[in-house]
Amino acid sequence: MQEILGEVKLKKGKNLQFESGAFIYDTLHSYNTKKPIYELIVSDPEIMDDQVDITIYTSKDGQIKQGKTQKLPRTKDNQKTLINSSQLEQYIDRTHQVVNLTKRKGRDFIEEAFSQGYQISGFYFGDWYIVAFDREFIQAGYNYKTGELVVSQNQKELSIINGKPAVI
Repeated sequence: MQEILGEVKLKKGKNLQFESGAFIYDTLHSYNTKKPIYELIVSDPEIMDDQVDITIYTSKDGQIKQGKTQKLPRTKDNQKTLINSSQLEQYIDRTHQVVNLTKRKGRDFIEEAFSQGYQISGFYFGDWYIVAFDREFIQAGYNYKTGELVVSQNQKELSIINGKPAVI
């Protein structure tokens, strides 16, 4: 993720701020070869009228594509809470790790997702690494600091409640 952010910054010639990102496996082949589509959300650090411009970039097979740019509310106070460069180094793809842990709980995300035409995506939410089908249907959350694992049963969707994945 850090490598792609560097390429985007170089391409744009700006000091962009990392907002969020996801690791998306759109096929079984991409999962098996550990070659995800990287989704990167960055913002221009300049705050104007309590807003910043955010842009979504995707990178697949080394090709970076720019998506839409839109305004996001931002104040100087919440600008300071964003991920900094040293934290970004820890922003690694934990999708395979979480999928392997869920197998021990009786769920085979790979078979379930790809046989039904879903993608598998992984992204961070605080101290949690979330694995979802089609970036929407949360299936598992793994707290990478404590080792806690929360897994939905029978594709019931999880939700984030009080900053933690929970069955709804």
